[in-house]
Amino acid sequence: MPKGRPMTGTVERRGGSWRVRVRGKGIDMSRTYRGITREEAEARKVALMQSAGGVASAADAAMTVSDYYWGIFRDKPSVRGKPRGEATTRWYDGSMARYVLPQMGDVRLRDVSHALIRRVIYSAASPANCKRALSAVLRSAYDDGLLDERPLDRRVPVHRERKPQALPWSRFEAMAALDAARDATPDIELYCVLGLSGLRKEECLGARPLDIREQSTYSVVTGEEVRTMTVSVSRTYTDEGGWAEGAKNDFSVRTVPVLAAGRDRVRARLAELRAAA
Repeated sequence: MPKGRPMTGTVERRGGSWRVRVRGKGIDMSRTYRGITREEAEARKVALMQSAGGVASAADAAMTVSDYYWGIFRDKPSVRGKPRGEATTRWYDGSMARYVLPQMGDVRLRDVSHALIRRVIYSAASPANCKRALSAVLRSAYDDGLLDERPLDRRVPVHRERKPQALPWSRFEAMAALDAARDATPDIELYCVLGLSGLRKEECLGARPLDIREQSTYSVVTGEEVRTMTVSVSRTYTDEGGWAEGAKNDFSVRTVPVLAAGRDRVRARLAELRAAA
């Protein structure tokens, strides 16, 4: 079919099947498919348009972003010439279905503008993932000769907003919190000390007596013995998931020094637990 001659494709739901129809000058073809999804029907439509007039002819008329993604890009090899893995394909499917296609799936490729790209990216729940998926699809369409302008040549920055870092407890705040918990049960007091030392809630609940260690070292300045106490974050506990390993292996276990003002209380509680055992 000569370039520039109009061609349209439609997908209609009919009972338990999909009817795919492609029409153009001198062309009117339709196929009926059962047991496939809407996306697969869209891919069959693009394939039918390709068989009738080739990719360029179909794009010149009415190929949309959704048509190109499901019908061409999804089954193309990666830029390295190798087939995409299943996990990568699932990521593209999810990103396109979640961020891109609801807003510009029905837009013709030749109508995609930089302003539209910016609007879609900035309205996404994850602008970085949206930009990554959309950029790959549109650059592939440009390489196939379906876009006249290279997409995203003009930058669309997607800086991640970082939360302000939470300031640690000061020495005076920690002492005040320990004083407030003085009348609490021993276990609550122990969790309070571990929490003030920097552990999260699930890490405090997962701490065991064997994870708390005391060591003796000597100061290179004074030569005096220095007692230290640390807790290893090797397991966690939540009401929903129960016990879970807090580290991949022994080398990735995080060790945190126990708050100095609360070490006597930790020693006393550990002694009680050992005596009870």
